[in-house]
Amino acid sequence: MAIKLASKDEVIKVIARIDGSVKCDDQAYEMYLRSLNEDLLELDGAPTRFLVRKVLPYGAQKDIDAQRVKVQSTGEAFVSTQTLDEARAILVGIENPSELPEAEAIKFERDKDGYASKELIASLATAGVTDNLVNARRFAVSTSAQDELTKKK
Repeated sequence: MAIKLASKDEVIKVIARIDGSVKCDDQAYEMYLRSLNEDLLELDGAPTRFLVRKVLPYGAQKDIDAQRVKVQSTGEAFVSTQTLDEARAILVGIENPSELPEAEAIKFERDKDGYASKELIASLATAGVTDNLVNARRFAVSTSAQDELTKKK
């Protein structure tokens, strides 16, 4: 059986922990991030869904890997901009609930480099959303790889 890699166009939908429709505890939310099973969230209303690509674009992956190597080689503390850069590269859209007034909807915008705008990512980071997006993508990618290994056994 051949290895099945995630497509560069493959997108997952992520609901942020701070969404007012999410009524579960932190443990259930962590389980949701690992599985993306929305039944674990005990939703009370329609949530905002963030559209996240599973595969980082090559340039973004290269830059993030270079930052990690620098941090490891210099012994510097973890640089939080890695998470912000990764969030900019993976966020490709936002689905606001249809009943949400237009003025309250989160607007998705891109910067000239094609990634989510730095202003949007800064706002999401302040609210604690970027970690949710990055962690969900990492779990989704590792789960896909784990599933492939399990199939081969």
